[in-house]
Amino acid sequence: MMSIQITNLSYTYPDGTQGLKKVSLQLAEGKKTAILGVNGSGKTTLLYHLNGTFLPQEGQVNVLGITLGRKTLDKLRPQVGFLFDYPDHQLFATSVAWDVAFGPRNFGTDPQEIDALVQQALQQVDMETLQHKPPYQLSLGQKKRTAIAGITVMEPPLLVCDEPFAGLDPNASEHFQNMLDQWVRAGRTMVFSTHDIDLAYAWADEAVVMSDGQVLASGPVEQVLEEEETLRAAKLKPPMLVQLFPHDTTKPRNIGEALARIKNNI
Repeated sequence: MMSIQITNLSYTYPDGTQGLKKVSLQLAEGKKTAILGVNGSGKTTLLYHLNGTFLPQEGQVNVLGITLGRKTLDKLRPQVGFLFDYPDHQLFATSVAWDVAFGPRNFGTDPQEIDALVQQALQQVDMETLQHKPPYQLSLGQKKRTAIAGITVMEPPLLVCDEPFAGLDPNASEHFQNMLDQWVRAGRTMVFSTHDIDLAYAWADEAVVMSDGQVLASGPVEQVLEEEETLRAAKLKPPMLVQLFPHDTTKPRNIGEALARIKNNI
């Protein structure tokens, strides 16, 4: 079943820059889909169309059965959680808990239920001990966890993340990946942009490669990110494990699989 269907989507910025050029794309439900490309390839512009930050100038966007337009924004936005690349763009309250509670309050959740929902969301991201701190005093990783709690408290079926792991240390990145894995295993869908092709190769289910506002390829990660000609056209290097195991028909997707492959061949 398709969660997102995009048909001939084009978008031009006020300065005349074409952000998207007749993009057509289908993204499956219940998957982690990585959007890859160099700066200016159209990744963020595409993501902004998935929650109505941008509306289509040409073409059509259908998300979770809702056709994007001005009249459908109120229906769409509660269904799509959006994590910006810089969490400061979406953290504005005087405390972590108050920030996480914004969504339920804004969408009319019963006031007696809000505190329990907030505590559950904070516990999931290991932020309950910092709930009374103002967001500006948090580290980048803590800010991202707070922002994700503010999204997951609403339990949207679709989570869209712009560079979710940028700026995180390895431990924070691993913790964040595990948390998002749980989110998807619960039956939800995730779409995220990234510059890290090795992370996408190891972690995502599907991949979309973009260049100059166009989609060059989309499909299962191992199919898309092992195609050197496509990656070359997008000015991307193949994943490190693809380079290290060039003659293996089935390549290891992560370090653990690579070590096991090497050990078995010794």
